[in-house]
Amino acid sequence: MYGKCNSISDAKNVFDSISKRNVFSWTIMLAAYAQNGHIREARDIFDKMPSTLKNVVSWNSMISAYSQAGNSKEAFCIFKLMDQEGIRPNEITLISILDGFSSCNALEQGKSVHKSIDSTFILCDVRVGTALVDMYGKCGNIGEAKAVFDVMRTKNE
Repeated sequence: MYGKCNSISDAKNVFDSISKRNVFSWTIMLAAYAQNGHIREARDIFDKMPSTLKNVVSWNSMISAYSQAGNSKEAFCIFKLMDQEGIRPNEITLISILDGFSSCNALEQGKSVHKSIDSTFILCDVRVGTALVDMYGKCGNIGEAKAVFDVMRTKNE
């Protein structure tokens, strides 16, 4: 609640008062920082979070924070770290990271993520397919955008 109301200091005070933090308290604090533009503090919380508590939601929160801040390089680093930790990305992970690759400077990173995506996501999840088409389109790679669009089973109307 405090995070949504842009009262980060109150959110941090509540977080600091929790004696037995769980995955939810850590992830909510991370998200509160990220949603209010405090990316460095969000990363600090993420780095301090016990690895046994990190799940796909906490990883997604960090990827999304960097993507929304326009820092596709760091989003990609977190994505790779997630893979190294054995956490399987879900649709939200893929959409968040692809949304961050909206400039030609990030096209190679976007292609790398595309290669890592199970073809089932592209065939069956219109949101992931659309994120790929959008990323390629924004980067000016119309041929690849069309190729992804053509293999999508379901398309938005």
